[in-house]
Amino acid sequence: MEQLQINSERYSRAIHSSETITTERRGRHGKRIKRRKHVPVSVTEFGEASISPNEGQVFAGHTRRPSLLAIGSSLYSYSAKVARMDGGRPWIRFDSPGAVSIAAVFPYHGESKEVSLGGSGSYAGLINLLATAVGQVDAVGPVTVDGQQTTEFTATVEPLGLIKGLSKKNLALIREHFPPEQLEVFITEAGVPLRVSSSMRLGSSTFSETTDILAVNVPVKVTRPPARRTISLAKYIELISRKHNGGGAVAIETNG
Repeated sequence: MEQLQINSERYSRAIHSSETITTERRGRHGKRIKRRKHVPVSVTEFGEASISPNEGQVFAGHTRRPSLLAIGSSLYSYSAKVARMDGGRPWIRFDSPGAVSIAAVFPYHGESKEVSLGGSGSYAGLINLLATAVGQVDAVGPVTVDGQQTTEFTATVEPLGLIKGLSKKNLALIREHFPPEQLEVFITEAGVPLRVSSSMRLGSSTFSETTDILAVNVPVKVTRPPARRTISLAKYIELISRKHNGGGAVAIETNG
């Protein structure tokens, strides 16, 4: 995987969560009745990104309009709510180092704010994540994914261990509330991580995410939003503060 010469990719991502909600009511004769309800949430995304030039975009669901763009050192997030607040400008611009912006749209590429545990290449982030494994990484065996032969590997990993600047004390405190994740990686003979799945249970909630690589080294073309339809992060914060001070309820969103 470290030796791969992959400059760009197209991928799909499916995110699922489920929470168990318990409600209680009084029935006949004052008897308490408890009911448990599972509330599922599913999100699908399609994305494409290239390392050189540094650009990419993510589409949520089946929309033709991207919800997130990365171009050079800038990220652009689409928000219909911001457009209503600002008179028609739906794009929020976040300026950041280039490595950070491409990491937002290139799964498992890694970023400069991440602790390096020896990861390099196009999928340095995935290699670093596997290096946080609690115990060994197990080779399960051959599995066919999207018609291609792969080898499945499983591990219990701690993504929190990749947060740069986190003290051992703070990391220990966070671990008390956030358990490790279960990771499944399906790698081709050429070293391409064709599918990566992670899952975690937190109390009565479960979370899972599966990323499939659809194609590699493909052309990627991203169009920067018009300046007349874009606001800066500072302007966005100003809008939020103004609305909040006016007594309105505000929900901050970064895309969709």
